[in-house]
Amino acid sequence: GIVFGIERIIYGVTGSEKLFRLLAGDGELYFTALLGMFFLFILSGVLVLVYTPAVIGILSKVLELINGLSFLALSATLLMKP
Repeated sequence: GIVFGIERIIYGVTGSEKLFRLLAGDGELYFTALLGMFFLFILSGVLVLVYTPAVIGILSKVLELINGLSFLALSATLLMKP
């Protein structure tokens, strides 16, 4: 997650997709890899949001909620790639 988070920051600042293409590949299976990462991050975000109420402590709940939403936002940015 950290690698893709850093990649998204670099993409947001520079607009270059070179790092993402290095991570995902640049062949005929590029869109399959992109779709796989999209579903991975969607499922991770939903999983984190589901177990957030079980976490004890208000600060921990808020941090877990932000974490889950960040996974969903990351998957949305992957879906919006051309």
